[in-house]
Amino acid sequence: MNRIIKPSLLLISVLFLLLAIRTEAKAQTARQCLLVSDIHLNPFYVRHKDEFRIDSDLVNALGNAKPDKWAGILDKYSKKSDVNDDLRNYDANYALLKWAIDSMAAKLPKPSFIVISGDFIWHQDVQVSRNGKTNDVNMSPYDAIVEQDSLKQKTIQFIAGLFAQKFPGIPIIPALGNNDSQGDYEMPAGYFLNAFANAWVQNNNQIAASSTFATGGYYTYEYKNDLKFVVLNTTVLSSKNAGKYTAIADSMFAWLNTELSATGRKIWIVSHILPGSDLQQSYTNELIGAVADSTHLPNISFYIAAHTHFNDFRVIYTHSSGGPHKACAYVRIVPSIGPNHGNNPSFIVANLDSNYNVTSETPYYLELEDSKWKSNYGIGTVGLPSVTAAGMLQYLEANKDSVTTSHPAAYIKFHSMDKVNRAGHRVTSALKDDLLKLNQ
Repeated sequence: MNRIIKPSLLLISVLFLLLAIRTEAKAQTARQCLLVSDIHLNPFYVRHKDEFRIDSDLVNALGNAKPDKWAGILDKYSKKSDVNDDLRNYDANYALLKWAIDSMAAKLPKPSFIVISGDFIWHQDVQVSRNGKTNDVNMSPYDAIVEQDSLKQKTIQFIAGLFAQKFPGIPIIPALGNNDSQGDYEMPAGYFLNAFANAWVQNNNQIAASSTFATGGYYTYEYKNDLKFVVLNTTVLSSKNAGKYTAIADSMFAWLNTELSATGRKIWIVSHILPGSDLQQSYTNELIGAVADSTHLPNISFYIAAHTHFNDFRVIYTHSSGGPHKACAYVRIVPSIGPNHGNNPSFIVANLDSNYNVTSETPYYLELEDSKWKSNYGIGTVGLPSVTAAGMLQYLEANKDSVTTSHPAAYIKFHSMDKVNRAGHRVTSALKDDLLKLNQ
């Protein structure tokens, strides 16, 4: 009898050990991250009836204080109840940003990493139409009240501090947006780049050590031993800057091709402005050509962009007349925290496999009309055959009713967080300027 029991106990012990090892391995490969963009914080808003106005006393108080003292000042001017539908079409205020970061931490308290794809600070000129009148919130006169650009630099430092406090030690990978500069769509000056890099040092000390960021605003971030973030500065590629920053753009593309060719790590590309109409056409062609290069594609796990403020994606595909379309890659467009496009504030929780491919995701958005956070459509929840470029292209080709025949299956908008379709219905459409097509 004992001879039977002892081997059985040994077998059970071995099985439990194997199960524990398998569970631990599964836990090690299970990864989740936060995707955030277009915060557009304007910390100077003070509510006045159903509008938000710039308070000059608050501007001066913040301008004369260190960013780590801002929260104490702002707490006296703002309250959570101010975050409602009256804030729609404005930039984000402090109460909204704080609530959004708290919600991120509640949904995913310990992400593997956080990617923020640019535009941290306010728009210079925001016009809000309400009840037949226009409220012109013009920030330009306030930019140099205390010291040139100091309010902008301090605002970025304040935002970085809020994330560092809520997510201590979590890697954060920020990209420069077109508003993250001394002037909209301007290449940031050296002092501004230095201030931006130092603002994130608690969660990312690789930016400050990057020579390419110090001169061009682009950099790589190495996460552990198996993932590399290639972070672009798309401001210099903007259609608003034709012929203006050619030298920086040329250097960045040479660097990009080198980084995408390197093997040994999977790659995430991060940019603010997506390929398409807001980039110079030659740069769009060069960018999607670099991504779709057959030697680069095996290394690329994900490509994130933003700028539109909406929950979208683009498919990069090859096109030949009379032949089938072939999907190469897709660009995930991250929705915004700032609600100035009429949208509801939103962020994404993404699930990753062991190769850092996104397998599924959940966008969360704040419905401003009832001040409640809700979940919504994301890639993997809309009936795609697979969460891949090929699956997205197949999905688009199966929904040609709203895609023009001359540009089939190349562009989709979910728009699930905008005011028109706040119920969450996805909307497909085709825009000629936004097609990411490689002609062969």
